[in-house]
Amino acid sequence: MSSSNADFTYFRSPYEDLSSKFRTNKRKIEKELNFALSNLKNMKNNKQNLDRTQALATISGLTSRLTSFKDKLIDLYDEEDNSLQILDRRVSSLNSSEYSKSKLFRYITEHYCRKGCFNISQSIATKSSIEALTEISFFQKAKKISADLQSHDLTSALEWCDCHKYKLKKLKSSIEFYLKLQKFVEFIRVQNFCEGIMFARSHLAKYPDHQNDIQKAMMLLVVGNKPNEFTEYQDILSDAKWDWLIKLFYNEMLRVYSFSSESTIGVVLRAGFLALKNPLCESENKAEGCPLCNKEIQALAVKMPYACHSHTSIICRILHVTMDEHNPPVALPNGQTFSEQGIKKITQDQKIVCPITGAIFNAKQVTRVYIV
Repeated sequence: MSSSNADFTYFRSPYEDLSSKFRTNKRKIEKELNFALSNLKNMKNNKQNLDRTQALATISGLTSRLTSFKDKLIDLYDEEDNSLQILDRRVSSLNSSEYSKSKLFRYITEHYCRKGCFNISQSIATKSSIEALTEISFFQKAKKISADLQSHDLTSALEWCDCHKYKLKKLKSSIEFYLKLQKFVEFIRVQNFCEGIMFARSHLAKYPDHQNDIQKAMMLLVVGNKPNEFTEYQDILSDAKWDWLIKLFYNEMLRVYSFSSESTIGVVLRAGFLALKNPLCESENKAEGCPLCNKEIQALAVKMPYACHSHTSIICRILHVTMDEHNPPVALPNGQTFSEQGIKKITQDQKIVCPITGAIFNAKQVTRVYIV
């Protein structure tokens, strides 16, 4: 994942959250309006057989229901407005120094969120004033749903799938099918065959691409909850299936919000390791300005390959800059090599103290080094 992918996620995640809330609220509004219009249409068609008392009772019920839904809409619109404000804040940050300054803190908070350390993430975000620029809420939601799945509760996961139905369909995701299949399996596990059959007819029949999984699950109606007698069905009734569902849900959540499969800071660090690591980093002669010569950072790059450089770069051990034709290498009589500008910096009264050995030389003893 490149830095541009991370920037894409920076805007994509709040946009996807806003989009899913908008579609969900739209479906709820259409459902309530269709219900009201259907009742009014029935009243109109049966007006000859409908007395005044029944009509008033129906209208009163519809009025009460729509009034209650109107109150709920205020909260739903507030949630949409919050998502819109977060997206607006992130777009506005592009035109200021806030975006570049907050990038490192955002990467760190994301890393801790993936590890489940939300207290640390929240503390960093609060102290850095970047709460609206982080993805803490998304990972907290994923953690909660994963915990529900760990407790064998499918409700919150299915609600999440319903909210992101459009995006999941676009991604050709199978998470909703496998969650519903697991719900059918749970009916069979408790010997509730009738309700299991009704659920399968209502929810599993619309997945023609998963006929093999459906047929295998349907055999549980014959097998029951005795997998020990039928080894080919042990995996369906095994508790390990829940662990698989948790991993599948987490991966699909990352896809929906356009997150990478690993933390951004890990990718950025590895890119730096690949560009800088060389055999000298593991030798005794370590450069002060090289990050990989630091023991703590070096431990993170122990499994990384060495950088591939087609041209050798010589770094001055005084200034920690590259030596080239504008700042050529020069040597002291003891063989220690530095840059010309570095030697000028440590020259005092035509005397040079070698920073490596401590030997003292005259400035006229410095010789130019030519590398072929």
